[in-house]
Amino acid sequence: MARIHDKLMSCLKKRDMLNDAEADANILVLEAEKFWKAGYIQDALEFFAKAKSEKGIEQVVALAVEEGDFFVAESATKALGRDLGPSQWEALGEKAMGKGQYYFAFKAFTRAGDMEKSETARGYVEENGLHLG
Repeated sequence: MARIHDKLMSCLKKRDMLNDAEADANILVLEAEKFWKAGYIQDALEFFAKAKSEKGIEQVVALAVEEGDFFVAESATKALGRDLGPSQWEALGEKAMGKGQYYFAFKAFTRAGDMEKSETARGYVEENGLHLG
């Protein structure tokens, strides 16, 4: 049973805290960890980013690569102010391919500069009725 202080905040309180120019970084990290533990990774990232918690953001990046989640990885790397290297994008793309997330794989392989794998992923995307242009 969850303790009262472990409950996630409402979306309105979250909005207010993330827009508060004087929000306490320690509280932001505590809230980020609550969202992380509950599996709300994008929400956790927002709090880690607001707190400028490099450690927290790096944790999100690692999970995104491990899970093959291109968009979370892209958001997290922007929050860090740097990009993943080609080998990390390649690893993310491989994970995404293995999970059938072909659009994520396409984007990751393209970012890695591996055009052969990118075109393979594009083919799977298009076979599933999507067109990338």
